[in-house]
Amino acid sequence: MFRYLLWLGFCGAIAAGCWYGWQNYDELVVKAEQMPPFLRTKNIVTFEATVTPDEIMQKHQKELLRDQSHTYGLVSTKYLPLVLFDVKYTKEDKKTEEGRLLWSLENGEMVLNTANFDMTRGFEDFILARAQDDDFRLINVLLKHGGIISKELFFEELGLDPDHAISRLDELRKKHLVTVRADSIRLHFASPVLKVQPQTVISHNFVTKSTDAKEQIVPKYSRDAIRKIAYAAFRPDFAIRGEQIIFVPVLEIDVQNPDGSTLKTYWNGVTGKRIEFTRLS
Repeated sequence: MFRYLLWLGFCGAIAAGCWYGWQNYDELVVKAEQMPPFLRTKNIVTFEATVTPDEIMQKHQKELLRDQSHTYGLVSTKYLPLVLFDVKYTKEDKKTEEGRLLWSLENGEMVLNTANFDMTRGFEDFILARAQDDDFRLINVLLKHGGIISKELFFEELGLDPDHAISRLDELRKKHLVTVRADSIRLHFASPVLKVQPQTVISHNFVTKSTDAKEQIVPKYSRDAIRKIAYAAFRPDFAIRGEQIIFVPVLEIDVQNPDGSTLKTYWNGVTGKRIEFTRLS
């Protein structure tokens, strides 16, 4: 009897472990990728920096140093990871297109153009909601109509029976991807940028650089999570043929406040744009 109970406990522990791994796979992958500094590679491929800290400090001096009691402190460079996919997909004319797709491992968004590092808006919500292919099929109907549609037209375009359509709609609502008010359905995003081609315009050079591993920012999202959301968003003809981690230099400029506190600011080393990094503050 004791052996039987022990065996049941052993099987239960294995089942619980499998269930936890299944439910938290992406988080476990991220933890695996967030290696200690001494295990991270020191030779990286990064975008070539085109602005310097001095240029940032001079250009934004009025913004950063509000009066003479504020002074500049430490200045350093960190490296933010992105994943670069070699992809192929079909355009609306059904012709095959090939290109490169750059996706941030920090905010879960796709980079549209490296000239200004403009990004999509909304894909991170899909990652957090663990969205699937079918979720995007429903969302694309909303995008087609500018983000808002009547229930009647929504059900008609999906070609689903009302009961099934209402069930799927309720799942999207619980994932906080849509809102439902009376007879209308609306995307639950502020200024979404989701209707895009899966290709990044890359207009800057890559260079190989030896860095202190501590300068590398650990990723917030795993490559697997990004890969899954890209496939879900751009299927059925989307394919990833290869991938590589690429870094972008981030300039960290400290400002010493008169009360002794320090304001840390972050700037894209390619564009000179300010970046908000709550994780690094």
